[in-house]
Amino acid sequence: MAAGRSSNLFFYIFGGVALILLVLAGLFALRQTGTQDHVRTMGVVVEHRWSNDGDTAYVIIEFQAEDGRRFEIRSGVASSNPKPIGADVPVAYPPGDPGSAYVDTFWDRWFVVVLLGGMGIVFLAIAIIVTVSFKPPGPRLPRGRSGSGASGAGAAVQMPPPGDQRG
Repeated sequence: MAAGRSSNLFFYIFGGVALILLVLAGLFALRQTGTQDHVRTMGVVVEHRWSNDGDTAYVIIEFQAEDGRRFEIRSGVASSNPKPIGADVPVAYPPGDPGSAYVDTFWDRWFVVVLLGGMGIVFLAIAIIVTVSFKPPGPRLPRGRSGSGASGAGAAVQMPPPGDQRG
């Protein structure tokens, strides 16, 4: 009995975490799908900002907005092999708000969705596998009598017709 309760508790905890991660991934995905009307332009890598350990770098991109003003943005994902200085990079921003620009590549836009969704799927799989693996066996159903031709719980039993008063 204790194994059943603990596997249910495990399922609720891991399943709850999975649900939270999947909902967050869905919210981030919805945010990304609402960018069809954003202004798209090209920017140029002007600098690398290396992490403290020196293994990864964010690229700094300069672009020109529709109104002629120049802006700089930082990529959202660091890389151990950043684009070289002078490389063209796609940039997008909401109409009239170039200060909210972002790098318009798959990983810069979808990294958080992929990460949260992947973690949510892993947590859900673990919750299901552990719960199913440690589920206590249910009550055993009686077997059919030998020689009756029926076996197991699916054996048919002949019932008297309705209204038959035989006892």
